[in-house]
Amino acid sequence: MTKKNFYSAHPEFREIPDQQNYQDEISTVIQQLAAEYHVLGIINFLDNSFKILKSAMGMDKLFVEAADYDDFIKQYAKQRLRDEYIENFILTANSTTLRKKLKESFSCDIRVVKKDNRLLQWTFVKSQQTEGLPAAAIFYVKDSE
Repeated sequence: MTKKNFYSAHPEFREIPDQQNYQDEISTVIQQLAAEYHVLGIINFLDNSFKILKSAMGMDKLFVEAADYDDFIKQYAKQRLRDEYIENFILTANSTTLRKKLKESFSCDIRVVKKDNRLLQWTFVKSQQTEGLPAAAIFYVKDSE
C-alpha cells in the first residue's frame, strides 16, 4: 500500500507535512492571530522566560529590556497601565500566580485599562504541563469591550 493510499483509506490519520509546509502553516496561523491581537507570546514557567511571537508598534523595546517574564510584566504595568491597575496586574499576571491559576483551569483572563483609557484583555492559555503543573502558556492581548 502506498503512502497516499494509506491516508485515503484512513482519514482518521493526518499526514504530517514536510518541514517547509509545516513552517508555512505555522507562519500563516501566527499572521492570522497577529491581525487581532496586540501581543502574542509564550511563557516558560520553568525558567520564567518568555518569547514574543508578535507585538504592536512601540512594544519591542519593552520586551528586549526585560530580564524575564515577571520583569516584563512589571515594566509593562508601570509604563502602560493606569495607576489603579498596576499593583493588581503585577500580582495576578506574575508567573507564580498564573501557574497556580492554570493548574486549576485551562485558561484565565485579566482585564486592565491603559493610560489612554483603552480596555485590554490579557488571556493566558496552558500549553504544556509537567508533573501536573503548567510548564508553559501562550498569552495574547486584545482590545476588550
